[in-house]
Amino acid sequence: MGSNPFNGGAFEYDAFYSTPFGRKLLRLEGRLLEELLKPYRAGPLLEVGCGTGAWMEFLKGKGFTPVVGVDISLQMVKVARSKGLEVVVGNATDLPFKNRSFKASYFVTSLEFIENPLKALSEAIRVTEKALLIGFLNRHSLLNLKRRLKALLGLKTVYRHARFFTLKEVKELVAKAAALCGTRVTFEKSLSTLNFTFGNFAVEPLERLSERLPTGAFKAALFRLR
Repeated sequence: MGSNPFNGGAFEYDAFYSTPFGRKLLRLEGRLLEELLKPYRAGPLLEVGCGTGAWMEFLKGKGFTPVVGVDISLQMVKVARSKGLEVVVGNATDLPFKNRSFKASYFVTSLEFIENPLKALSEAIRVTEKALLIGFLNRHSLLNLKRRLKALLGLKTVYRHARFFTLKEVKELVAKAAALCGTRVTFEKSLSTLNFTFGNFAVEPLERLSERLPTGAFKAALFRLR
């Protein structure tokens, strides 16, 4: 994961998910993760770039177990461990796990902040037996265009460190990473959220209608490994 843009802000990062808007995002985006990962509910699952463990907690609350996390930030890992989560300090480009240790692995808006996403994906594929899920910020969405503009203008935002992807780019990266591992990969499907908001108010009925649309600020793409 290289230099971590969230270092020094673990408690602030974690507190976001306790805000009304943060809880809504957990529900909206979490619904996509739950649907795509449900065949692997019995685990074990790995979250790469887990931060303080908000998504691990969400999936465990939905009956997914065991769920393991890895993050480069010691502060993030300490917060996650304080919740009783199984998290280790490690680099996404050199995962501290044996081959095929997990039924499924997933990223949730962490690939954007990893210096070498191709290497990180190849490592995730190496340690995974059946499926890989990538939750990412869609470069073509209006919300993420706004985030990119703020970064380009030099305004204070964590997104100045981010690399925004399209679904096509994610598919290409995963295919290249699988080839490096000698693994066959098949794109299964993707789901989306619009992140349709007024201020910090998420319009949930519209979000539910948007899940299967090709656009969306947050997309979750599932790949099967062979």
